[in-house]
Amino acid sequence: MLMSLSKVLIICGCMLLLPAVPSTFAEQSSVPAMTAKQREARMQWWRDAKFGLFIHWGPSSIIGKEISWSRIGHPHDFNGHESVPPEVYDNLYKKFNPVKFDANEWMRMAKDAGMKYVVFTSKHHDGFSMWPTKLRPGYSISATPFNRDICKDIADAAHKHGLKLGWYYSTRDWTHPDYLKGDNTKYNDFYHGQVCELLINYGRVDVLWFDHVAGNWGDYRFAELFDMIYRLQPNILINNRAAAFFRPTKDHPTPEIAKLVRGDFDTPEQKIGKFQTGRAWESCVTMTHCKDGGEWGGSTHRGDKIWLHIVKWPADTLRLGPLKETIKSSRTLTGGQAKVVQSEKGLAISMPKDQRDPVDTIIELKLTIP
Repeated sequence: MLMSLSKVLIICGCMLLLPAVPSTFAEQSSVPAMTAKQREARMQWWRDAKFGLFIHWGPSSIIGKEISWSRIGHPHDFNGHESVPPEVYDNLYKKFNPVKFDANEWMRMAKDAGMKYVVFTSKHHDGFSMWPTKLRPGYSISATPFNRDICKDIADAAHKHGLKLGWYYSTRDWTHPDYLKGDNTKYNDFYHGQVCELLINYGRVDVLWFDHVAGNWGDYRFAELFDMIYRLQPNILINNRAAAFFRPTKDHPTPEIAKLVRGDFDTPEQKIGKFQTGRAWESCVTMTHCKDGGEWGGSTHRGDKIWLHIVKWPADTLRLGPLKETIKSSRTLTGGQAKVVQSEKGLAISMPKDQRDPVDTIIELKLTIP
């Protein structure tokens, strides 16, 4: 996370594999359903990884504004952050020339920090492609002064440093002329083709991270999309946002499609995921101010152990919710000794200030599990 044939030939070959299917939410997937054992085997590296790097970067970074919603008049909801006129925002790519960009240095730093995978924003809501897509070259990295395949640099460097590779891809598109027009067929063809490019031209891809969908279920061909993805990258993991509609839809999916688009893991954003053992989750939390009440840190678990990562202590005692399991023992992995008291109301954790790690105090809890 490279072998690559001619991009033109690859794209054509990909499209030949994909006969058209009816654009309906009732479509059926041809990929056999995975057993729980098969799914868990695919997930194992991800469960072991624990820590990854999510990079949001593109032409909008030039102005240093909120990266997702700063364009004035952006369509389809989430208002409140607009600050940049569309005539400015939509032309930022003409100034995008990051001559000091060094993907190898980025990935080296990620590996040194203990990260195991990277997810890079290939296309955000603005519709700009960070690779030289053949499907819309005029609004891609090909049309910038930089004119270098940033996705290839990221992929090559990730593979070199042994990091798993993931692509973020926004289904929502503010600037594509065919987005949600008519039956959305032209846009579906476009975005399936772009996903095909991302999965064929950069070697092994381990994660596909979709984001934001507007419209209705019948506007998309999810079964066809997932069939293509699993044919091209059989071991890939997919998040739960391929069909993450943020407003009520006029139609509903079949149970099969609803299960298919749920993907492999949940994606709580700007908050720590809830404690659950039946389904995996990945918290997406920015390195700037965190928006929810989970600022104290987070936790991981395996078997009969929980590891608390406390990055922000309160003045005296950290209080957390209750655990149904009984804590058998606790120990502090970063030095010093924390006091852990369990009651029906929850956990009370205290530690002398001079023993707290300035970055991350790690406390291991061993549970009694029947």
